[in-house]
Amino acid sequence: VVPAVVVLDGALCRHTPAWLFLSTGVRAVDHAVETYCGLDANAYTDGAALHALRLLGEGLPRVFLAAATAAQNDDDDDDDGVAA
Repeated sequence: VVPAVVVLDGALCRHTPAWLFLSTGVRAVDHAVETYCGLDANAYTDGAALHALRLLGEGLPRVFLAAATAAQNDDDDDDDGVAA
């Protein structure tokens, strides 16, 4: 199955809540593990699943840290009413 069109625009997810973004990423980890461990696994699906796990292992912590930093900046801005 190959999509006809893929839209890769980070700006489209800018306002997605961090909890939703991260939970979607964890679900993607679940799919990759199921694919790798599945009874129908083969060399192609193993490679794709392992690549997905590498990307998610690098990306999810960065998303978490970015969300935490943004939340901290929002808290700092709210403390004294003056932007940092």
